[in-house]
Amino acid sequence: MKQFLHDLFFENIPRKLVAVLTAIIIFFFVNQSLTVTKIVNNVSIRLINIPTQKTVEGLLPNGYLSKKIALTLNGKKSSLEEISSTDVEVVLDLSGKKESFTAQITEKNLFSLNPQIKIARDIRKVSTRQLYIQLLNLVSDKIPVYLLKPSGEAPKGYQFVDIHPHMVFVDVTGPDEIIKKLKLQGLVKVFSLNDISLENLDGIASNTSKNDVLTYNVSLDQCFIYIPSLAPDKKFYFDPTSDKVKIDFLKTQNLLLDTKIPVTFFVPSKHPKEIDVSQISIQENSVVTTLMNQKVLAPKLYAKNVSQPFLDTIQSMMQIVVVPPILLGQRPSWSIEFIGLKDLEERYINKMIQETSSTRSNDQPESIKRGLYKSRFRNYATQMVLTLEDGTPLDFSIQFKNTKITLLLKTDAG
Repeated sequence: MKQFLHDLFFENIPRKLVAVLTAIIIFFFVNQSLTVTKIVNNVSIRLINIPTQKTVEGLLPNGYLSKKIALTLNGKKSSLEEISSTDVEVVLDLSGKKESFTAQITEKNLFSLNPQIKIARDIRKVSTRQLYIQLLNLVSDKIPVYLLKPSGEAPKGYQFVDIHPHMVFVDVTGPDEIIKKLKLQGLVKVFSLNDISLENLDGIASNTSKNDVLTYNVSLDQCFIYIPSLAPDKKFYFDPTSDKVKIDFLKTQNLLLDTKIPVTFFVPSKHPKEIDVSQISIQENSVVTTLMNQKVLAPKLYAKNVSQPFLDTIQSMMQIVVVPPILLGQRPSWSIEFIGLKDLEERYINKMIQETSSTRSNDQPESIKRGLYKSRFRNYATQMVLTLEDGTPLDFSIQFKNTKITLLLKTDAG
């Protein structure tokens, strides 16, 4: 056995070494000469020398197309076994192109991104589907961005009032058809109130009149929008000439009314003939009293969801209107009515313009301010809630018997 092993490993050593070396060389050359075919998906397409004032649909700012392509590669097995879509890219030269065309992709269009892969050495043939390149006119324009009511919740102790301006613009450049469509439809931006901290608003409140809203200036790095049809990952920032984006808040508080609110009633013109409207009256009790020959609400009342300037403007020009259940099946109801609403609106607008002109930097034209305060007044008018001293919303139980209307607070009526 020992003799056999000795002869196997040590006899004719030079011949055996030559045989082994020859086998290695043959294996190397055979392996290098083997060719395989491999499909590589999601290969990037880069365009160069795009004609002036032209672009291609789906072209990203970095010169690549948003769409990718699958390539069928034929070449050295040793190189193609490990190749992936990150190792190569297709490059199309658009020099001299004036119209749309169909590109035939060959190995000449293939460029290596991996220094270990040499296209001329490792890849013999490239085949894929034809690629249609549509040349489009390149235009620039301003696109409107509509600022909608922010999402999320305001910090505790504050409530959202308004965002302004309601529209800004972004400067964009792209294919004319896409730009026309964007300009016609506009874009939408929704900020989030969750991004605003309580500390931010408290700091603003400490430097703001107690009677006024708090204005939060949205930071410039948040004033952008994504436009997927042009560049999915690019941030398009608002045009610097657009007004600064501001969000107004109110401190959540109940404001005392310093006047008594009149109470009256309304009877539909079509009512039963047996009802003598002249005999209908509102009964005095703990809820309704008489002041200067006029029925008014007796409890101390507060208003919430409004500012002090708004309340000062309207509180002497409002009344409670009660609708008794005169018609069959009719449910009793009541509402707040503002007398001379248009005049009150104008009075509020003028008051706020005068106040802001004397206390703030006048950074907006008066026409813009008028639009802002008109919108704010109307919001206040629709969202104002009257409450009792304990914060309970004002509500009535309305009774109608023998031409007498009796109002009871819902808390008293049970």
